[in-house]
Amino acid sequence: MGKGKKSRDKHGLPETLFQKIQILDWNPFDITSKQPHFSIRVSCVKLLGMVGIIVRIFAFFIQIIPYCVCRVLAQGIAFLCYSILKLRRRVVEENLQNCFGSQYSDIQLKTIARKTYQHFALMIFEFIRMAKQDEAELNRMVKIHDIEIFQQLMKEGKGLVFTSGHLGNWEIATALIAYQGYESYAYSRPLHDKSVDAWVNDIRGAHHIKMIHTKYSIRPVLEALQNNAVVGFLIDQDAGVRGTYIPFLGKPASTFLGPAYCAVKSGSPILPVYILRGNTPGSYEVFLQKPLYPDLTQPEEEEILRLTQATNQSLEAYIHKAPDQYFWFHKRWRNQPSPK
Repeated sequence: MGKGKKSRDKHGLPETLFQKIQILDWNPFDITSKQPHFSIRVSCVKLLGMVGIIVRIFAFFIQIIPYCVCRVLAQGIAFLCYSILKLRRRVVEENLQNCFGSQYSDIQLKTIARKTYQHFALMIFEFIRMAKQDEAELNRMVKIHDIEIFQQLMKEGKGLVFTSGHLGNWEIATALIAYQGYESYAYSRPLHDKSVDAWVNDIRGAHHIKMIHTKYSIRPVLEALQNNAVVGFLIDQDAGVRGTYIPFLGKPASTFLGPAYCAVKSGSPILPVYILRGNTPGSYEVFLQKPLYPDLTQPEEEEILRLTQATNQSLEAYIHKAPDQYFWFHKRWRNQPSPK
């Protein structure tokens, strides 16, 4: 066999990992079978394609039914996921216990957990319905506090790093920021299913939100900021073993330094923005915080850490206001610093 050539099976196909584990598709009762009936690779591709189709059909249904029906349906799905299927229930309850075990009783923590499932089931429906909503309808749903803070920052012409977390309905908050008349981007990781990712980004694009994917370098973010654009980050995802460990809700959490890094490199201010449910069904309130300015006279690394800690603390304060609207499904604290 020539150098660099991959070994191939009798069908002329490369012996990849998928080929080697195809035995999982064999019929165990067919002792004469010499090869799998279906390729796992082909099955996965077909499955992902079907997911995209199913999502779009389901989305069409959610968009045409009344909001009150969505609320009832969301409660049913939340009950199914929490009480029957127990999807991510252990992760949710462990996160709540670790963060709020000293403040709430076990019964209160379970109530928060159930409400978390209800909130996010409904939030998904609300995002789906955004495809048929315009700026006027979103403005009727949402009250924005202190929008003049944003307007003043944009007049400075240095661009804006807009930070938030997986709290409330961050998609609506991002859309409303984008409607303020400035070019707006969201820094985000692409979804695994390309058709679903395209559909989600179509909804965002309908509200003037452009995407910068994490698979690219940070350079597009800096270029956008130089052009006085807004770039949004969700700051509360686990950054893996290479992240920087910064306290978050009382425990070290592997944290991305990207937003603070971009602020320091560009001289742009950071504006923490949060959104929580309002008093009436379907309503929200957006809260703009005091902007954080990078001190360019300080050592770069120290300033990046200071800004990252400040954004973490800002998000913590709003999670305490509405713990049932935070995304506890994520293993935020899975990575911990090695013991010295």
